[in-house]
Amino acid sequence: MNEVATTEAQHSEAMQLSSAQVTEQVQLIQQVLRSVMKQDEHYGIIPGTQKPTLLKAGAEKLCLTFRLSPSYVVERIDHPNGHREYIITARLTHIPTGRIWGEGVGSCSTLEKKYRYRNEYKPTGRKVPRDYWDGRNPDIIGGKGFVAKKDDAGVWMIYEAGGQSENADIAEAYNTVLKMAKKRALTDATLNACAASDIFTQDLDEQIEDAPKPESGTKNANLASAQAEFEREKGITREVKENLPSSPRPELKTLDDIPADIKQYFKARLLRVGEIKKIYQENNYSDDKVREYIKNNPLPESKPENLAEHLKDERVPESV
Repeated sequence: MNEVATTEAQHSEAMQLSSAQVTEQVQLIQQVLRSVMKQDEHYGIIPGTQKPTLLKAGAEKLCLTFRLSPSYVVERIDHPNGHREYIITARLTHIPTGRIWGEGVGSCSTLEKKYRYRNEYKPTGRKVPRDYWDGRNPDIIGGKGFVAKKDDAGVWMIYEAGGQSENADIAEAYNTVLKMAKKRALTDATLNACAASDIFTQDLDEQIEDAPKPESGTKNANLASAQAEFEREKGITREVKENLPSSPRPELKTLDDIPADIKQYFKARLLRVGEIKKIYQENNYSDDKVREYIKNNPLPESKPENLAEHLKDERVPESV
């Protein structure tokens, strides 16, 4: 009886995350956001919003980071006049354990305005000013009744909106709405599984994907602003960030993944690929732990006479 109770208690503890583990997960998402993701490709910034918006490519990066594999359940509903709706449930399975980590739901229908109707526009011959995208103030392009659209050459121009007509080729939108429902479900599931809704939002992703790409300076400023706002909300001070534990690497692929100081130590030690991998595996792929290993295993004061020749002719291969 006691053994059963002990086993259940141990299982319960194993299923819970400590506060340190939660902190590490938040930190890892922040690191991926800063160092891996690119604005307008993996996430977007809508002026006036406090959080970056997670896009499909960003959701895929988070799934890769946490080793989550998506699967989908698709429900199709046929409506009158050839219209169709898809409701998709995305399930994210943790690859190492086989457990389902989270679910999300997304739907899309040809009855949505952007698919159901075809708009008629009259070109004005005027380009969309850059400052329009800062806040999308309609007065900048002429007020209500004027829209920003790309012309045949891909240039953003100002058009005067006319009437609307039913889309006579609605079947051409079937695959589009299916993909859109799948994307919405994946993003929803990723935010749920990674507990990342306080870092990202989802609702504005389609606005971002339709907008032109801002210049790199604007990207960095927007990301820095969103990062600062997140840290203020969470009470993350500079002292807290300095004391956060470093997150382990998910894997080590090439020498480019290794910081320069550690790489130089490995070269000076004349270490081979297998030895480098073993050191990182033993230290949980953490740069900080490897540096601690280096501190405890310093280089000898005298270097081998053939060190320069070794580094020239037998450099550590790029593939680790």
